[in-house]
Amino acid sequence: MLQPAMDHAAQILKQLRLSQQLIDDLPAECQPNTIADAYAIQDRLAELLGEDVGGWLVGCTNPAIQRQLGLSEPYAARVFASSLFQSPARLRLPGTLRVVLEVEFAFTLSKDLPRREAPYSAVEVASALRSVHPAIEVVLGHYVDWPSKDIYSLIADNGTDGPLVLGPGVRDWQAIDLREIVATLTVNGETARQGDGSKVMEGPLSVMTWLANHNRRAPGLRAGHVVNTGSCTALYSAEHGDIAQADFGPLGSVTVELGTSDRDAR
Repeated sequence: MLQPAMDHAAQILKQLRLSQQLIDDLPAECQPNTIADAYAIQDRLAELLGEDVGGWLVGCTNPAIQRQLGLSEPYAARVFASSLFQSPARLRLPGTLRVVLEVEFAFTLSKDLPRREAPYSAVEVASALRSVHPAIEVVLGHYVDWPSKDIYSLIADNGTDGPLVLGPGVRDWQAIDLREIVATLTVNGETARQGDGSKVMEGPLSVMTWLANHNRRAPGLRAGHVVNTGSCTALYSAEHGDIAQADFGPLGSVTVELGTSDRDAR
């Protein structure tokens, strides 16, 4: 894919974010057809937006979904600092965009994991993690029917990122087997989804280790960065006005109210 086509795609995706509008597809001449094209557009989009990076998200961490989408591994995208919220959060969301919730384990880093040639071990990665958090990601794709789009188009759109709401977090987590933690999503008081840490690769820590070794196209992971590790439940299509809570048992809970664009965010 030539640079002018990448620039064109990134410019379109930037304008969609600024206008809070949707598109059916990118024009054929600038649609990504490889993972390299998708990441190149995503990187260029980040340059054009010029926002501070607050961390990273990892998507498609469920092996069955990877096979379905033709991927051999997950994908990564930036979490912009402006998208990070603490629970309980009341979000102001554009009424033009479809809202989908993902229930995720998230980590905050205590020290840098810079790029290097030698791969990081799980032990090294664990030692760089300050805390683990219950999290809800509010996914806001910029295609009319983004769940049906090819994965390369989704990666180009910064992985269909949106607000990430974090619970307080647990620092003394190393003795906890995160694969066995059950997360239950309730919406307006009714149970909507349930899953556990075993649904994301070999557990949330394995996702972090993958990211530390994958992120060689970026300046590595930084102390203070937040990383969410992919949904441990099936996706949930939400409505404006819903109040969602994800309970992670010993890790605590996270709550978000999905206000419309005329509501204040906090």
